[in-house]
Amino acid sequence: MEKGLNEDKTIAYYDAHADEFVSSTLSVNMSHAYSHFVNKLPVGGMILDAGCGSGRDSLKFSELGFQVISMDASENLCILAQKLLNTEVLHLTFDQMTFDDQFDGIWACASLVHVSEETLSTVLLKLIAALKHDGILYASWKYGDSERCDNDRFFCDMNEYRLKRCLSRIDGIVMEEIWISQDVRESMYSQKWLNVIIRKANQKTVDKKVYHLLDCNGKPNDSH
Repeated sequence: MEKGLNEDKTIAYYDAHADEFVSSTLSVNMSHAYSHFVNKLPVGGMILDAGCGSGRDSLKFSELGFQVISMDASENLCILAQKLLNTEVLHLTFDQMTFDDQFDGIWACASLVHVSEETLSTVLLKLIAALKHDGILYASWKYGDSERCDNDRFFCDMNEYRLKRCLSRIDGIVMEEIWISQDVRESMYSQKWLNVIIRKANQKTVDKKVYHLLDCNGKPNDSH
C-alpha cells in the first residue's frame, strides 16, 4: 500500500480504538526508559512528547518538573490525553510539524513504529530540527527487520542494522545509547524493543561506532 494509505488506516485504527488503547497503556511502567532520558535533560527543560497516546508519559514528565508539549496524529487520542493532562494536546502528524530549535528533549516512545523505513530519515530530520543544539531524542521500535500491517496498523520494525543505515544519512547527530529491552506488559513480555538516544551535536558529526554488538541488557556481545 502507498504511504498515505498506510498512515490514514493507522490513524483511523487509533481513532476507532482510542479508549481501548488508553486503558491498555496508561498504567504501563516506563521508569527504566525514563531514566535513560530525563537524566540527560536540564532541570525544568522543554520536552516534546511526539506521539503521546494516552498522555501517560507527558504526565510523568510534568510531575518531574519539565515543561511539556504533547502531540498525536489521532484526534480521539488527543481528546483523551487532554482530559488526563488538563492542557491542550496538539493534533499533528510528523509531516505537519514545523518546530525549530525549541526542545531540550523529544520523546518518541513507540510512535515512529508507524513510519516506513523509506521515510524515516525525513521524519527524523524534522525531529532533529525541533531540538535545540545538544538536545536529545529518545525513540523506540518493535525489534525486527520487516514492514507489515497488523490489525489495520502499519508497522516498521527496526534492528541495529536498519537503524544505523537510516542514521548514516543524517549529519549533525551523535548516537549516545542503544539498547534492546523487553515489553513491560506481562501479556507482551516476549516482544523486544529497540531503544535509542540521539543527540543533536553542536557541529556536523555522525557517531561511527558499531552498536549492534549488544545483548538484551545493552551489554557488549562478543559472540559476533
